[in-house]
Formats: sequence, structure tokens, C-alpha cells
Amino acid sequence: MAGLLLAAVIYPLLAAKPGPASIGGCTAKPDTIRAITADPMLTQHPASTDLDKAAEESLSCGDTSSPGSSGIEAIAAGVVGTRLSSPPGINVRTFYTDLARRSGWQADQRPTGLFSATKPTGDCPWWFVLNEAKDGGYHIRVYYQPDGAPTGSCAWESGDAFLLPLTAGN
Repeated sequence: MAGLLLAAVIYPLLAAKPGPASIGGCTAKPDTIRAITADPMLTQHPASTDLDKAAEESLSCGDTSSPGSSGIEAIAAGVVGTRLSSPPGINVRTFYTDLARRSGWQADQRPTGLFSATKPTGDCPWWFVLNEAKDGGYHIRVYYQPDGAPTGSCAWESGDAFLLPLTAGN
């Protein structure tokens, strides 16, 4: 009996084909995620540094209600990122500034973090952001607009987006 119960619980989990991640009304774009993880900004790094092997993904649909009195609202974004470990003395910002220029990215006039840039990709460009990690090293993230994002939620296209560190590991 226990075997049948176990099989009844496990079989649907094994047979189900996972779809793209969804939150609120937004859905991740698997093709975009694959393209971002293959982009030089997430695959190349300065000599003597190391990228984490696997990129991490997250998804936010922003705040679909009206913005608060502060005028700050969460952005709708899919994020693909990794961590870069670097010994002292490596100019990581200069490396990514040069790499961005060579690989079709446009540096932001008002940078976010140490360096940020956008890459035209259709309606809403990708947004690359390089930040120092509090525990050493760097966070490298590329933001994209997920399917179902609220109209006008591509704030980084106009340079109006900024990021607030919300966790101790940032």
C-alpha cells in the first residue's frame, strides 16, 4: 500500500514537464535566459578571476498597484546573474566597460553600481549591472523584461531605474 501511495505522489512530479517560472502576471523567457547566459558579459571575465559555474535566475513582476507616496516602485524584471571572485588589484570595472563596448552594449550615462549598460534587444533592452559584493568579489546581473510585465515597466531603458540592496549578501 505504501508503495502505491509513494508512486501516486512521485509519478506526477516526474512526469510533469516544468514550464517557465511565473510570478504574478509575469513569466520568464527561457530563450532570453539562454541568450543572456551565452552573452560575453556573463561568460568572459578578467584573467585571475573566477565566475561561479551556474548562473542564477530570479523573477519579479513589480508592484502593479499605484506607486507609494515616495514614487518608488518595484521593477518588473527577469534577472540572470552570477558571482565573480577576484583577487585585489584587478580592475574589474575597466574590463567590463571594454567588454561591453566590444560586444554591442551601451554604457549608461547614469551608471548603477560600479558599471551598468544596456543592449538593444527589441522592445526593452537587456540591462547589465556590476556591483561589489559585501563579502568580497562582485555580482554580475543582466535584467530583462519578462512576458506579461506591466506596460511601461522597462525603467532602465530611460535610465530611470536604480537598485536598492535588500539582502545582506549584496
